Amino acid sequence: MKHKRMNGLTIAFVTSALLFAIVGIVLAADYIQVIDFSGYAEGTDAEAIDEHWVNFDVLEGIVKVGDIGFLRLNFEYDYNPSTLMINLDHEATAISFDYKTYGNCYYPVNTVELYSHGNLVESTVIDTCMADTYSRSLVFDAVKLTAGRVTNTEAMDINNIALTFDITKEDCKDGGWEALGYRNQGQCVSDTNH
Repeated sequence: MKHKRMNGLTIAFVTSALLFAIVGIVLAADYIQVIDFSGYAEGTDAEAIDEHWVNFDVLEGIVKVGDIGFLRLNFEYDYNPSTLMINLDHEATAISFDYKTYGNCYYPVNTVELYSHGNLVESTVIDTCMADTYSRSLVFDAVKLTAGRVTNTEAMDINNIALTFDITKEDCKDGGWEALGYRNQGQCVSDTNH
């Protein structure tokens, strides 16, 4: 009886270990890129920010790095909204970033929109006079941020943008493994599940 129970526990343990290993392999294929603006000089235009797989395009207004390491939409607090498009070279599966908003606290004028191949897949209004973290898990390849519209005091600061990408073996080739932070191409390839 004791021998059979031990076998049952052993089988359960081995099964659990295998499931953990499988989940670990799937999770290992995720590449998380964190963009921290504190490494950029104050006043740096958003379009001058150089990050792997990420391009910043100011569609309207003024978007620059602030004095304590954040990216500010509506940098000079004018009456026009500031709109920033963050275009990704690969589809991402998740995003999060810290934000703080300023301005007329009665009018929510800040938006975050996620797009996939030009189609809007998620839109969120962010209240003014708040500090929080925005976080979503879905497939997208572009992020549109808009701040300001009502008075000349609306602005939104963002930092610590974390983007999750599902990497493939192709992403590891031609030096891609270095840009992804791996020690060598083999380590990068072993972490993929495609």
